[in-house]
Amino acid sequence: PLGPRQSLRDVTAEEFGGGEEELPDVLRRRARHVVTENERVLASVAALGEGDVEQFGRLMDASHESLRVDYEVSCAELDCLVELARRQAGCLGARMTGGGFGGAAVALVQSGCERRIAERVLGGYERETGRKGTWLLSRPSAGGSAERQRGEP
Repeated sequence: PLGPRQSLRDVTAEEFGGGEEELPDVLRRRARHVVTENERVLASVAALGEGDVEQFGRLMDASHESLRVDYEVSCAELDCLVELARRQAGCLGARMTGGGFGGAAVALVQSGCERRIAERVLGGYERETGRKGTWLLSRPSAGGSAERQRGEP
């Protein structure tokens, strides 16, 4: 049994696997996503810290599958975008992003492949769905930070 916990972040995937039968199906799948996503985030931080972008891409793929299957917040159009991206040489991983049920996908691609991958993905997307898409190129960078000005509390 899992026993009482303050938060799902306090439950490891190993612990969850030993007590998940205690939950109804939908709740079990939602909780499994949260527990495994927490572990994927920690593994992603470690992979990026080691410069292992291939592992980071695999974790992106696993995250999308968990969002699609366990959390059920993807849709056919997003799954199409993700699958089309994953098929492209130079794509290391892809997943939905944002609130789900439509919107956007993000793909981790090797430098120099961006335009080719975007054109192939969007062409395939339009053929398969009849919808046009757009793409935005973003380069990795440090996150935002807050700085205090001299004399500010």
